[in-house]
Amino acid sequence: MTKLALLGVVAAAIWFGIGSGNASILGGPLDRAPWCLRYDIGGGVVQENCRLPNFEACNYERAFWGSTAFCSPNPAYSGYWSDEDRPRPRQRKKQRRHYR
Repeated sequence: MTKLALLGVVAAAIWFGIGSGNASILGGPLDRAPWCLRYDIGGGVVQENCRLPNFEACNYERAFWGSTAFCSPNPAYSGYWSDEDRPRPRQRKKQRRHYR
């Protein structure tokens, strides 16, 4: 009976994703870092690692994968600014009209 209960708990944990966690780099999800490394693992299969915070880290990892790997900016990365930090366009001042 205890084996069946333990099996049920493990199956529920896998089913509901308990323990998966939410790791982050630069305050965002792992797949939203600024740089991606794309590399061929053989058999025409290409893997992508979008967890690299800068180009230097991407270039360092690229060296391990050989000539089939390359770094590129992450298209899913939203940028370094949030909407609150983004500069807003200036509003023009109203000019006074002088009446004669």
